[in-house]
Amino acid sequence: MPETTVVVGIAGSGKTEMAMGLLEDRLRGGLKWHQVGYSSFSRSACLEAAQRASRLTGVDCDRLQKEGFFRTIHSSVLRLLGLDPKCILDHESAEGRKFMTEVLGAPRGGETGTLSAKIDEALNWWDLQRARLSRLRRIDEPVGVYKTSDHPDHPRSASVRPDFGVGARTFSNENTGFSEAQNYILPIGGIFNSESSLHAPIREIVFPGERGVTCDKKWPYIQEKLSSGTGWRLGGGGSTGERKNGEIRPEFDKTGSFGEIVTKYETQKRVWGKLDFCDLLFKYAGIRVDDNLEFQETYPEGSIPAEIDLWIVDEFQDCSSILDRCCQRLAEAAGELWLLGDVYQSVYGFSGSEWQIMRSRELQAKEQGRRVVLNRSWRNPEPVIEWGEDILRRDPQYESREPVSETGEGTTGLVEWKELVRLLPLLANSDTMVLSRTWFNLGKVTQFLDSAGIPWKSIQEKQKSRWESPVQIAFVLVLRDLRDGKRISEQDWRRVTEELPQKMDGKELFVRGAKAKWKKIECSQEPKRTLDELEEWGAGPEFADFIRSERWRVDKVLLLDQAIDRFGIDCVRDPGLRLGSCHSAKGLGARNVFVLASSTEKASGAAVDFYEDLFLKYVAITRTRENYRLVVDQMDLARGKPMFWAAPQGFRTFVDLPEGAFRERERHTDEDFEVGGEAAGSLGREVSGGDVRSEGSPGSAAVSEGEVPRDRGEKTRRKADSGAVDGAGEDSYDWISI
Repeated sequence: MPETTVVVGIAGSGKTEMAMGLLEDRLRGGLKWHQVGYSSFSRSACLEAAQRASRLTGVDCDRLQKEGFFRTIHSSVLRLLGLDPKCILDHESAEGRKFMTEVLGAPRGGETGTLSAKIDEALNWWDLQRARLSRLRRIDEPVGVYKTSDHPDHPRSASVRPDFGVGARTFSNENTGFSEAQNYILPIGGIFNSESSLHAPIREIVFPGERGVTCDKKWPYIQEKLSSGTGWRLGGGGSTGERKNGEIRPEFDKTGSFGEIVTKYETQKRVWGKLDFCDLLFKYAGIRVDDNLEFQETYPEGSIPAEIDLWIVDEFQDCSSILDRCCQRLAEAAGELWLLGDVYQSVYGFSGSEWQIMRSRELQAKEQGRRVVLNRSWRNPEPVIEWGEDILRRDPQYESREPVSETGEGTTGLVEWKELVRLLPLLANSDTMVLSRTWFNLGKVTQFLDSAGIPWKSIQEKQKSRWESPVQIAFVLVLRDLRDGKRISEQDWRRVTEELPQKMDGKELFVRGAKAKWKKIECSQEPKRTLDELEEWGAGPEFADFIRSERWRVDKVLLLDQAIDRFGIDCVRDPGLRLGSCHSAKGLGARNVFVLASSTEKASGAAVDFYEDLFLKYVAITRTRENYRLVVDQMDLARGKPMFWAAPQGFRTFVDLPEGAFRERERHTDEDFEVGGEAAGSLGREVSGGDVRSEGSPGSAAVSEGEVPRDRGEKTRRKADSGAVDGAGEDSYDWISI
């Protein structure tokens, strides 16, 4: 098993940058690129790691990702299973939607009350069950378990396959010396809690005669989650329960209502030879689904990357039970395993992540003196840190990390909804985020911004802003240039012929055939013609008057043109106002952060898990670089509506924004927050939990073989895309018309 170090960092402490620094440090120390694995839960993070390694090693970035393990866990598992990516069933693709329609009668997702919506609800439930392994079968008889490598019939047994390194594959029909039908399936379930029974691999578990389990200390999750109150336990009658405010509350087992859909889905996948993303993890982790939709342990498929010496897993707090098991198997042959994350930023429980996994790993590392605490925030000022700590202190098990700020001054307070409406036009060109518990609550904000003609953009992948229209923006800029007597290029003219109709008000704008002709011409970007010189390109006699009289300024073009005059082209291309849910804001930051206190019945009050609510509030507050405000609607308070109160309990002070909050943000530069300058010192290693730093002291002992670089470059990712205008494709969203 690898030597495991757990890095715990408060919000804005530079966990990802530390991971990148560790990667670079090991490569400089002589480790080869193919001896390093870097995994995160986003492809962009893995790409950044590959780019860092490429600059040091000189190896092409694409090769590092294709031949190496700078990959997400899913991607790594796919490679080690040796499967063709074409077998993957992606529900969002055209092929996936066709499959779902043929098999279940409708694609996944749709209007409430439709078959598509029911299918989506059933498969969401099924995805959650598989992510958390909630349906491992109960057993009442003791079972003897061999170590995997000692079992004489296992493909990894020395008698069958002495060398099982990278590139080796195990297929279900391969002659491995044991029958696939009777492959010593070991159903595990009732003796564990229902959520994380797989945290100990089969080869490390011994089942005693009495009802209970002993587990190797390398895999401590089972004992910890059974003996502590921080996890889930299996309730009576096989139903699962989850903790809320320190209690166990039962959750309805929806197998009956969803069983028919899920059973048909699983059956047809086998018939068509398809695997979804969770099936990949099940194969690699050694889990199968039986005909009753229960999970059973079997032998894992795929190989272990034996050449990897260092494996780094970032954002580990977002691991689910099945992802955690795959992660441990991936790093089984490695010498070092580094896990980075923060329990209190685990906000994806709705998709299966379990913060208890990270907590258990952290406690184990603390006992072994292998926990690293990053307690300096390079994002949050002191008032914001204090509000975040006030939220976390509501957890009775919270152990303070003694956070300190390394930034400038900041402010916190409340603001009324009417005041926010007044401020939004003034903040359009600043660095500002408006967040809410759910996207639904942001509807009144987006409605006001669109009606007032104020540019904004979404930070959520599936909720795009109508202002994110590079083609329309480019078109408006061309018409403005023509009106102002500037020269335009052939590519600009082709865009004009594509966007404008052949006739306007009964008059021809282009000569016959011009629009079709320019679709086929290869165009240059060199400015060549003014408005009066466009006849050679096919402009009609009425075209020049059409432009000069500004009859083109209607609907969406008018709105964009007015916004450019009012806020500037940079703001229209890349708005300073960003909107999103608290979930989507994780990992981001802004100078000013406004969080709506209003919420919905389903996302507030008794319907919300205590820890989910706690973590979301902490994440929302700690996105702030300078000024944080909780937006309160006095009418909601008067009516007693459920509130997402991301502020200290009982706090009722309304505070004005300081003058600096309205300054225009810097563009085309990266706001780097240096972490680890001369005053930063080196990171310390915690010894038996007695070295939690305070007052920003970094400790004395260096991590591992030497000091680990801690530069935190929190890139704002707000650069205007200079190529968005010239190479823009079709806009994804229709524009509003007024």
